[in-house]
Amino acid sequence: KFLCHRRGMKLIDKLISYTEDSVDVEANITKDSIFLEPDGVPAWIGIEYAAQAVATLSGVRSVINNEDVKLGLLLSGRRYKCKQTHFALGEKLTIHAKEDFNDGKMGAYRCTIVNDNKEDIASVSINAYVPDRLEDLRVITQ
Repeated sequence: KFLCHRRGMKLIDKLISYTEDSVDVEANITKDSIFLEPDGVPAWIGIEYAAQAVATLSGVRSVINNEDVKLGLLLSGRRYKCKQTHFALGEKLTIHAKEDFNDGKMGAYRCTIVNDNKEDIASVSINAYVPDRLEDLRVITQ
């Protein structure tokens, strides 16, 4: 409802909480996780979990304002740090995204990933862009 992602790439399972400038979401590592490897989901996928938390924040705002949920683009994931190499099968992750800046098109966010034991296990700064129309992107890519 809050994300434009299709079934396979929708990594967020649940909205936990929302404020004007932050969101907490849940992602569960299951046997159906698209990126699951023998050791679990690689830690670098945490950047996508954070990006989808940011997208959820934008989506919640759109729904509250009776607007269509728009597709956003991940511009960068900077300073990603994770204390583990993989997210283990059966692990429940809570992803927190806090907005630092948003001008209606571009935004900057600080994100953390917390495990079942309430320990911070990853952090990343996300920059995202929401185009008015996807057609506008064709000009950039040509």
